[in-house]
Amino acid sequence: MPRDDVPGIKQQLLADVPGLLSTLFRERKVARLYGEHRVGTHGALSVREDGQWYCHESGAGGDVFDLIAFALATDFKGALAFAKGYLGQASKVIPFPKSSARLSEAQDANRQRQKAKARWLWNQAQPVTFEGGDHAGS
Repeated sequence: MPRDDVPGIKQQLLADVPGLLSTLFRERKVARLYGEHRVGTHGALSVREDGQWYCHESGAGGDVFDLIAFALATDFKGALAFAKGYLGQASKVIPFPKSSARLSEAQDANRQRQKAKARWLWNQAQPVTFEGGDHAGS
């Protein structure tokens, strides 16, 4: 495939960001918030109209092709093949994703970090003591 096709494909994808997100992340809530598209129950993945995106849980980000590669756990070539299939330009049918496993993995990793931090804070806690015989409620 000539490299010249990439900008045109990118522009076509950007013309339908909400549809692309709904396809890539079928099992996730997709909403518009603060001028961005947000994916996930807490809006962990934010996508601007220009296709730039950032995952607040994994720290990943990039352009629309990086987003497709991230969602499908593939490389640029796989993302481009998916994009062509999505736009109806592929000579063979490219299967749509069954789920957004990559985002789920990032969310699970974030939950594990949060639990570990909570455990550490709990273990560091000390009882509250009052000096001079004063105590709460007297």
